[in-house]
Amino acid sequence: MLTLCIIYNTQWRGLAELLILGIGMREPGYGISDRKYLPRPFCSHSYSIIINQPRQGERVGANFTSMRKIKFYFLAVATMLSSFFLLSCSSDDGGSNGTYEPTKRIKKMTEVYPSGIIKYECSFTYNTEGQIIKVDSKQYSGNNSYTRYTYTFTYSSKSIICHESTSTGNERDRIFNLSNGLIIDNASYDDNGYLTSKDGNKYVWENGNVVEIGNETIQYSNIIRPQHWMFSGTYRQVLEAYGYYGKTSKNLESHIIPPTSASPYYEKYDYTVENGYITKYTYTHGSSSTTTTIEWE
Repeated sequence: MLTLCIIYNTQWRGLAELLILGIGMREPGYGISDRKYLPRPFCSHSYSIIINQPRQGERVGANFTSMRKIKFYFLAVATMLSSFFLLSCSSDDGGSNGTYEPTKRIKKMTEVYPSGIIKYECSFTYNTEGQIIKVDSKQYSGNNSYTRYTYTFTYSSKSIICHESTSTGNERDRIFNLSNGLIIDNASYDDNGYLTSKDGNKYVWENGNVVEIGNETIQYSNIIRPQHWMFSGTYRQVLEAYGYYGKTSKNLESHIIPPTSASPYYEKYDYTVENGYITKYTYTHGSSSTTTTIEWE
């Protein structure tokens, strides 16, 4: 039996690409019998075309030569397209604008003033399930001194406990209650898993992005938000990045515009992408700015 598996991939930036995944051969035969739905490798739609061996009593000799040719051509095409598939995969790992699901995770973030002084720095520790279990950070407090913060996360099906301790001797536990994997304390969601309100602020969504939070307006870049993306290592950022406050925005923020009465300045974000990963971003607020460098592992 000769099996030809054709994959139609719908996720390579709008290009339809075909791949012969494998060929298995037994005895020669003829005739295409049917198409069968297969599991979805690489998140693609796949079908198989089965070329059957002859039934008992049917003629084989007249078709043997042509069948061998068919197998030869299939092998040649399979080799060619398999090489094409590997090249396509290697060039689609990231993209120039970060439109991807990264295979690495954030290891460390360092925010620096234009003067070179570190404003904020944090590092992440993960468990075997890929959850963040610890964040160690330091915040500049002036006069070349820093306040250190440590967040330790404990997960269960009903709650998340975040233990916070500081270098000034303060400690506290923050408990977040869960329902269906979402935090329900002072938060509500729609049927699609989008946050609609939190801590008294209303959330308005358009095209997969939250465009209003309370009185603030948010604008977006064309960069797709990487999975588990965080701007810092605060406990809120961690919980939002890992979906405990519902779905995150599809794109990365470019501007946050406050009400005119609150502040004349808007917040602006500019990103640097290298080899498919965001390696730094610059945050501008009025006339001041900082640059945050991201290390991946």
